[in-house]
Amino acid sequence: MLTRRSRSVFARLSLFGLSVGLALTACGDSQSGSPSLGPLPNTFGGFGGAILAQPAGGASNLPSAGKAGESTTLPLPCQNVPRGQVAKIDDFEDRDTAVFPELGREGFWGVVHDNTTGIVVPAGEFAPDVSGVNGSLGAHVKVSGYSDWGALLSTTLSYLADGMRCPYNASGFAGLRFYARGSGRVRVALAIPATQDKEFGGACDSDKGMICYDTHSRFMPLTPEWTLYEMPWAFFVQRNFGTPAPFRPDQVIVVQFAFDSPELPIEFWVDEVSFWDGTPTPVANNPGGTGGNGTGGNGTGGNGTGGYNAGGDHALSSSGAGAGGLAGDGSP
Repeated sequence: MLTRRSRSVFARLSLFGLSVGLALTACGDSQSGSPSLGPLPNTFGGFGGAILAQPAGGASNLPSAGKAGESTTLPLPCQNVPRGQVAKIDDFEDRDTAVFPELGREGFWGVVHDNTTGIVVPAGEFAPDVSGVNGSLGAHVKVSGYSDWGALLSTTLSYLADGMRCPYNASGFAGLRFYARGSGRVRVALAIPATQDKEFGGACDSDKGMICYDTHSRFMPLTPEWTLYEMPWAFFVQRNFGTPAPFRPDQVIVVQFAFDSPELPIEFWVDEVSFWDGTPTPVANNPGGTGGNGTGGNGTGGNGTGGYNAGGDHALSSSGAGAGGLAGDGSP
């Protein structure tokens, strides 16, 4: 049931004439006739699709993914994708849906939602909110009402190699970094081929018993103030309803902020989305608050320099304008 619901997220892409083919190789199976991708919509309500190893133009005979337990490898042009060098994913200052440019990298932002009755703002063309961090532009989404799986704010990421769109290689970085604020909580997720349905560019084959879309993710509580979140790769784990897959930072295809239906209504701002080098960012002239209540104890806030919330379900690191000092040391 989870697979069926999740697949409906991407079914809406057919409204824009997008058709995403599969180019993953596995033992013995084959599939032909992957169509051309076509133009991408320049709307915030549109979406670039989960583009993985898709020919950049024209049709091609491409093998499909294997069944659960089979060894799945990327096609040859995608096996040696160089490590990404540009940490910034997007700061939204250019007012369009494309991610920040890097040679060979491609990605597009969009919002999708389930087919139940609900409201998502903005519903039309992408227009960054003027209340980004430090007065800059940023993405702003308001979601309510959806009762199936909810809604998503996502960007695809791919690397163009020999005419194919391959997964983006983020293995040279240590995690994900962004500023956010709002109400409620969101689930930050990173999709890789192993968790993405083959129908939409992944290696997961639901027709062969694999359960797709169990992406590596982490819930993130929001605060009214802009807060800097720095999340190492180790924080991204599956929710254990789908086919198990190790996280592969060298095969990222989607960066996603998920608004699950139990968490609605929600209002969410995000800005300065980037990969992270693993070094906690100092926050100057902002004393930290009282340390969070960790699983193993309490602690007094530090000086606001890379404050960590080490306890609770979320276990993500954050630092901001007095948004928490060092959490408890784990003692009872």
